[in-house]
Amino acid sequence: MNRLYRELQIAYQIRRCDNVIAFNGKPVKDVKKVLIRTARKCRHDTLGKHVLRHTCATWLDMATRGYEEIGKLLGASTQKVKDVYGHNHPDYLKDAT
Repeated sequence: MNRLYRELQIAYQIRRCDNVIAFNGKPVKDVKKVLIRTARKCRHDTLGKHVLRHTCATWLDMATRGYEEIGKLLGASTQKVKDVYGHNHPDYLKDAT
């Protein structure tokens, strides 16, 4: 979280308009639309908010962040995070090996 905060501070300092997240000087109102448009330009049909959400949760799990913390970030229960992303944790099969 500290890294994200630092990155947002940098983005705020170098912004070219009143908004940190903007396109052509205007605030981005719907990230979903931007993702879909960008995916089409890149000829990548499956890129979307769910892919980014899954990637974020997976990376956090691999970095051994707690399921509760990941769940709070995603707006999901601790159990849901464990069930869906738990297999990405480095210790997932530790006991089996």
